[in-house]
Amino acid sequence: MTIKWDIKVNVSNWKIFAGHFIPELPKILFISGKRGQLPEIIADLITLASEFMIYTENSSMGQLRAIQLLHLISSSPITNYTFILSTKVTEEEHTDPRVLGAIHRKLKTPLLLTSIPEKAMVEISIEDAEGKLSQDFIELSATLTLLSLLTAATRRGLELRQIFFQNIVLLMYLLFKQQSETALSVEEKLEEMAKLVVFDTYSWYRERLNKLMEPLEAELRHLAVHIPAPKEEKTSLENFLRQRLVPQYRDFFVEWIEEVTKNIKELLGIRVESLIGRLWLIANTLRNKEFSACEEIVTIATGQWSTAQLLLLSELLNVKKFHVLYTPNSLLPRLLDEWMRKKIMCIKAVNELEVNYYPIPSTDAIIAEKIIDSVLEQADKPLVIAQGPSTISLQLYWKSRIREKETVLL
Repeated sequence: MTIKWDIKVNVSNWKIFAGHFIPELPKILFISGKRGQLPEIIADLITLASEFMIYTENSSMGQLRAIQLLHLISSSPITNYTFILSTKVTEEEHTDPRVLGAIHRKLKTPLLLTSIPEKAMVEISIEDAEGKLSQDFIELSATLTLLSLLTAATRRGLELRQIFFQNIVLLMYLLFKQQSETALSVEEKLEEMAKLVVFDTYSWYRERLNKLMEPLEAELRHLAVHIPAPKEEKTSLENFLRQRLVPQYRDFFVEWIEEVTKNIKELLGIRVESLIGRLWLIANTLRNKEFSACEEIVTIATGQWSTAQLLLLSELLNVKKFHVLYTPNSLLPRLLDEWMRKKIMCIKAVNELEVNYYPIPSTDAIIAEKIIDSVLEQADKPLVIAQGPSTISLQLYWKSRIREKETVLL
């Protein structure tokens, strides 16, 4: 059997591949490049895969340090991959412990690559995109796609895969709103990456969940149940990449969510969608309810909290100001949202958002009650959306009803 390369990203004389061998082995991250400054996409990969414990900037990170960090985070709660590096080093660097360690780890892996891969199912060249906005969006989408493919088969890993996919769909929508030929050509590449994540989730990732060892089953069984198996006659990646996933003419993000959800179900022959289903549930619930004019939203960040969810709520309810409670379990989604909004701050709809975050314990009811009271006092004419962990959401719902605030429980 040979390695099947899912995606190839070309950027600044560097090639980044992600692929797989068999479900029993983790995904493979292969990086090849020349000496010099590392591209921003590698710095972003390290930042996100390390759960922001290592915040890197490409201008301040050397090549040897990047090698060390990519090996370090190859087995974490959210990523699990075999890292292989192909690059030339100087004679002096051959004696550097960091280089020797990388070579030693490469020799110990069950995979041996004798040459740089040539082809992948999806190929992205960031410099080929015209205009800074298009290049930024395609590089950001490539980062999210690579991380989606490398997520570990854990609860946290699946939640991160869902967040990354939802944000890729958001980027496609924002590019579509630019209404330029350049943006629309880049949108096609983003759609290819989105379809790759969808297919990988319902095929390789699902199969890996089912093949893991018994001690992990209690943690992972519910994940496999919630990722339905597609029909056998519809499981070819080549055919799936030829299909249309996103709508051609939809002016609102909620319409994109509904259309993408519908197309995934039809193309894979499944009844339940696992990647963007949370956004569909929110959209479907709020569209069927009538609310008086609200100026702010009070809600709770869940494991799938994302910038895409923020934009969806803002568009549906015409609100720009948010008060968001988050527990320790939703700290990473909160950090991802802030990182994502910083990356696309040039978009007016994103720049106008005002998001205030409030940490709240999930086990101390007394402190949680005081924090909820404080947030509700600050909010002016809010709509309260109670979601997430029941210990917090039910208390928020009850407190809001006592104060006669408009409230919805998800």
